[in-house]
Amino acid sequence: MRGKQHYSRRIALFLILLLTLGTFAQAEVFGVGANEAVYADAVEEAQSETPETALPEVAEVSEATTPTGVIRFESERYVLAPGMETARIQLEYALIDGSVRDIRLNVPEGLALPELSGWQIDEALSEGVLTGIAQVSLSRPAMGQYALVADLPDGTQARTTILSEGLRLPEESLSLTAGQTALLQPEYCLAQDDAVLRWTSSDPEVAAVAPTGVLTALAEGRSVITVGVEGREDLLATCEVEVAPATAVLPQKLTLGVGERRDLSEIAAAVYPGCAIAYKSSSAKIATVKASGVVQGKKAAPRSR
Repeated sequence: MRGKQHYSRRIALFLILLLTLGTFAQAEVFGVGANEAVYADAVEEAQSETPETALPEVAEVSEATTPTGVIRFESERYVLAPGMETARIQLEYALIDGSVRDIRLNVPEGLALPELSGWQIDEALSEGVLTGIAQVSLSRPAMGQYALVADLPDGTQARTTILSEGLRLPEESLSLTAGQTALLQPEYCLAQDDAVLRWTSSDPEVAAVAPTGVLTALAEGRSVITVGVEGREDLLATCEVEVAPATAVLPQKLTLGVGERRDLSEIAAAVYPGCAIAYKSSSAKIATVKASGVVQGKKAAPRSR
């Protein structure tokens, strides 16, 4: 009978733990003295309303199934925006006949966090119940989302998410020829689910970029392509694009008489639409070409033997 009353009392204490942590959530300042006062009031009220002799009997209660405590992170998600180098992580707990060493911390790869025993701890023990707060400063990890889990031997868990915001382009620079296109695919991790990306070109006459990230090289020169998040000045990524003129040979064969002229601009525009085109003759003695694309025959080409 005493054993059953003992475990019944432990379950009653566990219910008090829930009330204690509920009070943590409402308080603005967490301190050891405050925790003791809240717990003492809760115990006194529970004992006055429910005498030990009035506790109902609990059948088949074993040490293995008895709850060992309550744990939770202060926040369900910690967001590190660009420029934030650290974040303060806080774990609150109330343990029955236990210690902070009973809490196991599952740290994912990429997070530089010490064991819980290495955190800053503020706790108080009263009536076999240990209440406390553990805090640690987390250095900003690489861009991404990380799941941090704490658990007790009885399977009780607390979960939180560490979200390190960021935006980047896989290429910091590109070299293209006029007429070529490329797809810029940004990598990002954002706290907002409805983020809108905005693209700009420092010189749209050299390289233009579409809202989808499709880049089109237009003329010789340089342009900086920038992608950002609408409403966020702290999230930007750039790519410098260098465009070389197109130097391909036109896929037509022309036969001209000496002094005869032909305009190639329409043919070239069809082959390289929207591009700035430069013309060059491989032999100015045989035929010349102006910047406008007009070709003129100068001398009969020697016959091949």
